[in-house]
Amino acid sequence: VSKSRKEVHSSGHWHRSIHVWLINPKGELLVQRRSEFKDTFPNRWDVSVGGHITSGYGSRDTATKEIKEELGISIQEADLEFLFTIATSARGETESHGKFVCNEYKDLYLLRYEGNKSEIR
Repeated sequence: VSKSRKEVHSSGHWHRSIHVWLINPKGELLVQRRSEFKDTFPNRWDVSVGGHITSGYGSRDTATKEIKEELGISIQEADLEFLFTIATSARGETESHGKFVCNEYKDLYLLRYEGNKSEIR
């Protein structure tokens, strides 16, 4: 079953997502600030990369796609170290999108990035 992001967040339907934690050789974790226009938790600090798994896609290929979209770097699926899957539930409200319920099964990955930080958007 395929549902839009808006639909799953307004109805509270459980859905799958990925989070990627990117660390450099010093062990520093890259975090990013969410856009002010996001429907959930705008302007908040967040993990290195996150995204919903679209119908027809797997967890790892979603992670590599999101890394390219959000950070501008290309990796191989084998570069991702699967950590665990966790179920999370969060509620909130934004001025522009209204109330939301975000129920997710998140696949968490670690990416050890040895490239130059200037390569990251």
